[in-house]
Amino acid sequence: MPRGRLALRSVFIVSVTIPFLGCESIVGVCAAEPIVVLTGNTMGTTYTIKINPPSVTPTHNPLETAIAQRLDDINQLMSTYIESSEISQFNQSPADQWFPISADTATVVSVAQEIAKETEGAFDISVGPLVGLWNFGSGSDSSVAFAPPTRQHIDSVLEQIGHAKLQCRLDPPALRKTVGQLQIDLSGIAKGFAVDEICQLLLAHNLHDFMVEIGGEVRLSGTRADGQPWNIGIEAPDKASRQLNLVIAPRATAIATSGDYRDFHEYEGIYYSHTIDPRTGRPILHNLAGVTVLAEDCMRADALATALLVMGPEDGNNWAEKHDVAALFVTRTSKGLASSATRRFEVLQSTTGKTQEDGSFPKVLFLSFLIISIALLGMSIGVIISKRRIQGSCGGLAGFTDDQGRTVCDACQHPSPECEGMQATTSTSKATD
Repeated sequence: MPRGRLALRSVFIVSVTIPFLGCESIVGVCAAEPIVVLTGNTMGTTYTIKINPPSVTPTHNPLETAIAQRLDDINQLMSTYIESSEISQFNQSPADQWFPISADTATVVSVAQEIAKETEGAFDISVGPLVGLWNFGSGSDSSVAFAPPTRQHIDSVLEQIGHAKLQCRLDPPALRKTVGQLQIDLSGIAKGFAVDEICQLLLAHNLHDFMVEIGGEVRLSGTRADGQPWNIGIEAPDKASRQLNLVIAPRATAIATSGDYRDFHEYEGIYYSHTIDPRTGRPILHNLAGVTVLAEDCMRADALATALLVMGPEDGNNWAEKHDVAALFVTRTSKGLASSATRRFEVLQSTTGKTQEDGSFPKVLFLSFLIISIALLGMSIGVIISKRRIQGSCGGLAGFTDDQGRTVCDACQHPSPECEGMQATTSTSKATD
């Protein structure tokens, strides 16, 4: 596995859609609607930032440099692939000693611990050893044939993990573990934190209309260049194909999605998801395929999407409704995929059920009308110049014949003067043979 990145433990199924008429794409927009698009690599994935600039366009190079530097700083602190990172060093530290860390890392761990308590362990940043036991994450080895670990091995690792075995303080920032083997992995929350940090950076540059996306985690502010809300597409959780399941247009919110369908092992006809339940030590077995969460900040949305996926369709929905969380659940059924949303999700997003196909019909209709209008305009200009009426191509009429077997087009050998573009002699001289 490559070094220098955060472990990708969640599968993200949020993608940026192409707005109406294709004027905007992932790399830019039409000339009438200027937009700044910045892209790059970070944390083992990619990022895309779209900015609708004010009248005074910001200097791109300093902004790009500041963004790249901030992302690199976060990666250097929180990556389990970098041996010198704070997280890697803490994972190797002894038990019962406070380990000094940065304020950024302390902030992320503190929020992670809060969510772990709220979800009763469904989200747990100490789950890393279990992920490795099932041959996922930074400890995976693709050259080794997969076989499920034994119950004894699972129980042994469960004794080494658990959010209750980890302590975090903010002032001075430090971590302490009560079990020497305990390790933490921030891949389920750090990308959301990075999205929030880049948003703060843009706001500091007096930019207020933007979309920031890192590895599928998204946060929006303001509107697109055309004044319309940003459109976000949610991918259908399907192992065999990649297509949109839903398009939403939330305003000023963060979106995070977790799914179980891109990274998995198959053993004796059974699929083992990369999403591990920290409470049981085993991959999730229910039929919940993906969860999308809307929240005010991306860090919390990121963690909650993973937690709700672990809980499953019923427990996850009940928990989300109880805590007023905006969540969309996509489950597998015998008839295909089925979606359900919490009441809060319905309030925050504005285009429920707008699928990719639903959105394409108005485009096709408009384009068809535009093409026909242009064609008619061209024909009209030709008629004006040639002083002739518009004549058909005989198409369907060629199938009709007269009593001599001639087609209607062939039979019309003597059109009236009006058909030839001359003034008719009487008002009743229409195009007759």
